[in-house]
Amino acid sequence: MFFIAFYFTLKANAVFADEQIIKGGESTATQYIPSGLRIDAGLNGYGGAVLWDVNNYVSFVLGYEGSTIDWKHHTTVNGRRYQLDQVKNKNTYVNAEIHPWGESHSSLLKSFYIATGVGYLNHKNDLHLATSAQTKVEMSYSHAISPYLGFGAKTLFAEHWGMFGEVGAYYVDHPLVSSSIMDVDTYNDQYSLKNDSKYQWLPVAKLGVIYKF
Repeated sequence: MFFIAFYFTLKANAVFADEQIIKGGESTATQYIPSGLRIDAGLNGYGGAVLWDVNNYVSFVLGYEGSTIDWKHHTTVNGRRYQLDQVKNKNTYVNAEIHPWGESHSSLLKSFYIATGVGYLNHKNDLHLATSAQTKVEMSYSHAISPYLGFGAKTLFAEHWGMFGEVGAYYVDHPLVSSSIMDVDTYNDQYSLKNDSKYQWLPVAKLGVIYKF
């Protein structure tokens, strides 16, 4: 996906260069100055990001999300119900946002983007067996560089202010799982947590506000 972003960057810059020759416009140095800021909240906490609009097709986002929001209080493993407590939740990420219809006259098509990038994740959850508080399983994705793919839409509702929404997922591979209790049932639960494909993905859904300079 980064190759696609690179393609759109070259394509738009080539057009921009032709226009500069014809019109004698300003320096392209302004492309490298941050074009905006945003704050957001969602499944992985709340945070903010710095935005760079390279052209109408490609934007780059450098952001951070954190806090311990327990959006999912319980999970079931092998028929046993665990209370899920979020102990640590930190995510630093860099994304390229690709706008396939960046020059469209349709505001709906123009608002759509594909987000692709990587996140540096540091997540840790404690799972307590509902029937026995002493049975605790720790599950973490610690300092993992994880690829990300998402889809979103953003629009301005005033000269400098806008809003956006985005959904996607990080591929986090197998989590690290440990427990101080080593009975057969808990061992089987650990094995399931390590190997079940649904725990290899970290979902993302967030809404936020944008301020454009």
